[in-house]
Amino acid sequence: MKVVRIMKNNLIIRHSEDDKVGFQININKEIELILPKFFDQVCKDNECKSKEHIYFYRLFKKYLYRKNYQQNSVKRDEKGFSIYKSSEKSKIKNYSLIELYFSLLYDYEENDILVFKEKHKNMSGNGNADWKTTLIRNNPIINDDNIVYDGVYYNNYRTNERHPITQLYLFTISEIYKKLHDNTIIPYYSYDFHKFKDIEYSLYMINKYRYNFFKDREVKVLDILESIYSMEAKLSNFTNNKKKLIYVNKFDYIWEHMCKFSLKSQDKICNKLFKNGKYVLCEKNEKGEEIIRRGHRPKGDVFIETEYEGENYLLILDAKNYSVYHDDYAHFPGTADIGKQFLYKYFLSKKYDEKNDYCLSQIVNAFIFPGILEEESTIKYFAHHRFGNEFDYEKDILCFCIDFYKMRDSYLNYKEEFRSDVIGYILKQFISKRKR
Repeated sequence: MKVVRIMKNNLIIRHSEDDKVGFQININKEIELILPKFFDQVCKDNECKSKEHIYFYRLFKKYLYRKNYQQNSVKRDEKGFSIYKSSEKSKIKNYSLIELYFSLLYDYEENDILVFKEKHKNMSGNGNADWKTTLIRNNPIINDDNIVYDGVYYNNYRTNERHPITQLYLFTISEIYKKLHDNTIIPYYSYDFHKFKDIEYSLYMINKYRYNFFKDREVKVLDILESIYSMEAKLSNFTNNKKKLIYVNKFDYIWEHMCKFSLKSQDKICNKLFKNGKYVLCEKNEKGEEIIRRGHRPKGDVFIETEYEGENYLLILDAKNYSVYHDDYAHFPGTADIGKQFLYKYFLSKKYDEKNDYCLSQIVNAFIFPGILEEESTIKYFAHHRFGNEFDYEKDILCFCIDFYKMRDSYLNYKEEFRSDVIGYILKQFISKRKR
């Protein structure tokens, strides 16, 4: 489809300076794609980068979709774009401006111009007879036993290509193409297009005609147009010399969510293994009883219970967005992350409580990083964090780089084979260290 071609060839690519990734509209009203930092290290050629537009768009959409809505609340086509229904107006307003732009382009390219048919009354015999209007507007002449009318009114439908909503639709499509550096020619009909540059006027026209249309496509387009101009009204409050961030989020959160979904994190383990803490105040109440304040339940990224070679294991994986292509320690997890991993492993082991299910030798601590590996590789063991000597493997936190492309593919279309490969590889490396 043309929209996909535009996204591959016309969007501007930049790399994140603050770990935020997504789409933005710059001061020149151009749409830019902001990529994670590690892409700058491994993806040098333009051909490599140009392929990322559509995949990152789908990735961001799925992240927001899974974060905010139930899995099946919004249907999607084979490209991962939303298929809106008229009953989903409230959901449309929650989608980003970028998604609304591309949804409108897809509507135009799949269905052509949105035109409306209006009822037209005539006395020339075109259409179906309108007896109600005929009776109201004509004085019948009774001749013998016959009723004679001056003329009969008929109803037929005419396509009105100059309808204000049709013109607003075309104007909006044209403006989106400009943002994408695309020179597609939109068929303009005689209308004062400059009026639509006034956002308030555009919203007024949408509300004026909203209840004139009832077909699914008409309602859908009106909902999208209303959302676009409502969001652009908010953006207009930004000063002109600032970049306007539209569809962004910290890549740390996205990578964590990708890992949790693609590796099927068993979040119920947290509820089963971790109990809510509590604070017991030193003072007592009037009855001499302890004063209890609710504490917090520990929460991790990815927890997996599995069996491997006849033995049960617990994997505690922490998804970290650090570039493995840098040499200094600043690009590895710090004290807080390391301490948390040690705490979880100790807290869930028999060493802390004999009632727990796992010995230290059955609990795998690991950091998982994004990277781009050789074509056939899914995951690579490249380091470990250690406090003790080489025989204190139980204190090690293993470091793995997972191929970002394969993780993304599994995130967009879940693959059990990917999950099995990753878990199997991690356990194999852990067991090999244990046998030394």
